[in-house]
This record gives sequence, C-alpha cells and structure tokens, in this order.
Amino acid sequence: MHQIVKRHQEQIENDEREGTDSEDEDVSLSERLNGIDLNGKEDSEFADAVWERLTESERRNFVQLLETQQIDSLIHTWNPWWNPLAESKIVEVECDNSSIQVPNVVSVDIPKMVDIDVPVSKLTKRVHPSVLLQIVQISLAYVYMMRHLNGNPRADNLAAAFEDLSIASPILTSKVADIYESAHEALIVAFLGIDEDMCNETKCALMDDLLKIYSNPNYVAAALSDIYSIINDILALDPSTLIHVKKSKARYAERRIYFLLSVVKQLLKDKEPWDFMTADITLLRRRYENEGELLAGPINEKELVSSSEKHKSEPKSHIHTIQPS
Repeated sequence: MHQIVKRHQEQIENDEREGTDSEDEDVSLSERLNGIDLNGKEDSEFADAVWERLTESERRNFVQLLETQQIDSLIHTWNPWWNPLAESKIVEVECDNSSIQVPNVVSVDIPKMVDIDVPVSKLTKRVHPSVLLQIVQISLAYVYMMRHLNGNPRADNLAAAFEDLSIASPILTSKVADIYESAHEALIVAFLGIDEDMCNETKCALMDDLLKIYSNPNYVAAALSDIYSIINDILALDPSTLIHVKKSKARYAERRIYFLLSVVKQLLKDKEPWDFMTADITLLRRRYENEGELLAGPINEKELVSSSEKHKSEPKSHIHTIQPS
C-alpha cells in the first residue's frame, strides 16, 4: 500500500499545483467504486483501481492516516461471540481515594439457536459416524468466515460469507458428502481450500477459535444456527442481487446444516463425542505449532488427503457412533 501511495503522491502534488478540483467530489464513494471487478485481480491491481476512483482530498486524507499511523482507527474492532468476555474501552474506577484504569468488560451476544423439532430418525434411517467430522470442518469454516469478514457476514457481505464457507467446507454445497477418516483430514481439507500457503501461525489461531467453540456444545449449535440464518438470508434475496451465489447451492447448504443441527441437538448432553473431537483438534494444533522440531516433522497435507481419498471406509471404531433417536 505504501508503494501505491508513493506512486501516486506526485499526481496529488500536480493536482494541487494546478488547482484542479475533481468533478467526482459530488459523486458518492460507493457510486465511484461500483463496477470494480474483484475476480482474478491481484491485491495491487485492486488497490490501483480503488485509488484511481478516489478524489484528491480522499487521497490526501488517506496518505495522512498512513503517515500518522492512524489507519487502524478506520477498522472496527470486533470481538468474537465465542469469547465469553469482550474488552472494550478502558474506564477509570475510584478506589481508596485514587483512580485506577481497568478494562470495561461487556458480554457478547451468542447467535440464537435454531429450534429443530424434527428428530434425526425422521431425517435419515442411519447417521454415518463421520458426520462429526463434517461438523468440525463446517465449524472451522465458520470461524474463518467470521474472522475474514470481521464479524459482519450479512448485508453486503452475504455473497462473500457464502463463498468463505463453501471453499473451507466443500461438503456444505455438494450433493454427496465426503467421508473423512479423521478430524485431522477434515480440517486439513479446509485449510487447503482456504489457502494452500497458509502459515502455521494462522492455522493455530483459527484452531484456537475452534477449540473455544468446542468447549461448549451449545456454542457448536450456535455456530451452525448462525450459518443456517445466513443461508436463509441468501435464499430470501432476489437472485439478481447475488450474482456469484447459486440458489441451488444455497439450498443444498440449508438442508445439510438443518440435518447437522438435528444431530448436534441430539448430542448436546453427550460429553464423549465433544471431548473426543476437542482432543483431536488439540493434537493437530500442537503438531502445527511444533512443526519443524525434532519430535514433530512437517505435515504433508496433500499427501495425507490424497492417501485418504484412495480408501474411503468407515471411520475407526473410536469415533462415536450416532444412533437416530
């Protein structure tokens, strides 16, 4: 970004010397940015396209924010709902005739859980044990999507939210779900879908979020409920307003999430499956954290997934078997 600013600073200076005032001043920024094609553009190309549509004063203000290191003031600080407590601004508290500064702690609203009245037995005769692995992958897709969109998956971000969920969890929009052999495989498939070159630090951060959600089965239900709500918001829109989202894909996703919510509801009071999945997530996180050390060699993600694809079978017996209620 600094290179872009430097490249165009001369243009700003020339405009100021000539006393020019852009005719675009009377046109809103959203109107000027309308029509920029996001598909297939490198970050630098996208930044250039946006820069060209800024007015002289907007460019000058932006450069000033960079130079004074106040650019962070434009970004809303979002605290995930799966963090039990959120720290907001610092407040002063009177204590023994003196004041001290302490964080102002506020509670975070958890997404409202969808009320699933239909038992699993009414939706299917038999639930494959790997459904737990589908849930963990979709939960990871959810935390990635929420982080990527800074906690704002609705309104103008609906299409981006659905794309994030779909690339991180391909089973969400497919007619037939893959049968994963382990939580490791399900999570690695998600990471490869998001970014094959994702650094281990980012993977560990996302799994920290995932572990917080898995610390409470109700949080898993809340995450899936939020996805269900997002998908229904998409289905309620006119197709012409969501060019990059196919309604047929959204309907597949809606049905799958409804089914998985029914499974989660049945298991809410069952401690075993959640403890098992938490242990598996923790193990993979530890491997990423220790990767490169003597006792933990690097994980060959593509080889692991490719090997599993060759012999899809029933998950091992230690994976909790779900019996329809």
